[in-house]
Amino acid sequence: MKVLRQAATGPSPALRLRAGGHLGTLGVPVPELPSHFREAFGGPRRTRVTRATIRTTRGAITVRLFPNQAPITVHNFVTLAGRGYFDGILFHRVVPAFVAQAGCPRGDGWGGPGHVIPCEVNDLTYRRGTLGMALAGKDTGGSQWFLCHEPQPRLDLRYTIFGEIQDGWDVLDALLPEDVILGVEVSEGR
Repeated sequence: MKVLRQAATGPSPALRLRAGGHLGTLGVPVPELPSHFREAFGGPRRTRVTRATIRTTRGAITVRLFPNQAPITVHNFVTLAGRGYFDGILFHRVVPAFVAQAGCPRGDGWGGPGHVIPCEVNDLTYRRGTLGMALAGKDTGGSQWFLCHEPQPRLDLRYTIFGEIQDGWDVLDALLPEDVILGVEVSEGR
């Protein structure tokens, strides 16, 4: 019961929803969100953007974003892309059969945008082409993200999934460390 109550007031909308549902089924009142959470994150931010094209020195990768499953993460990604934050950023980590990771302004995996966002763990699974938010620990997402080369079930329920590749599989396969993001364009629609 204690775990359900904690999950019902945690930062993950998906876990809050599920935990609240289980508590309701048990006839237990769902606790209110703590005030520090409401003040810090103001609840999920919504965006109508559902598509991003990541232009790289190897070509373009088009991803479908999941604003319903990860509203804060998608809003954060879209906002950073709109500011040109990712322009000129390196793919600082490319591990065959694992992930291609980018979004670090320092180029070494230790930088970020100067803010963090909460984890939004959801029931999606890490498959080939999944777009996930990189972390240094719980609720430390910011600007670093990764694309999976192959299914990665060990990442399920640990890292926020907020999109998947629709086009540009050949580009994902061709990425090398230090390839550069030329720009990220976001748009509404499929």
